Amino acid sequence: MICIHHTPGMTMRRSIGISLMLVALATAVSACTSDDTPAATATPPVTVPVADPASPIPAEATELPDVKTLIYQKPTQGSAIVGRAKIRGGVPLWELVTCHGTAGTEIEVELKPLDRFTVPCTPEGYAARNQATVAAGNELTVQVSSPGDATWSLRLQQ
Repeated sequence: MICIHHTPGMTMRRSIGISLMLVALATAVSACTSDDTPAATATPPVTVPVADPASPIPAEATELPDVKTLIYQKPTQGSAIVGRAKIRGGVPLWELVTCHGTAGTEIEVELKPLDRFTVPCTPEGYAARNQATVAAGNELTVQVSSPGDATWSLRLQQ
């Protein structure tokens, strides 16, 4: 029950207005705190996995979406002629290479007659992603020269 005392200097109209406002406010507050409202259900917290910035590079050269793998070499040690691939002109060629090994070690990747580059090796792993586009189609021979203690993987995609 809300009681408003009429004080001298306050009009009856103002007293009634304040009374009605307080009744409306009390009704609104009681509606918010009433016991017959359903209890809110607890939502479990959402856990979003976050990549550890110190996580090692995968040993396998990753596959890019929406392109075709022309050559793939699983994680390997030592030098190897990986294979041959026909590439199309005017279409990007992706060279994806990973290397795990002693710091300061490098492997050399040759895409004869198009390209030659080195990839550093690290104990945590190093991933290189190169892109080349040739004007005309060609056939490539892919070869990797590597010291015996390095583990590398290669994927050629177009």
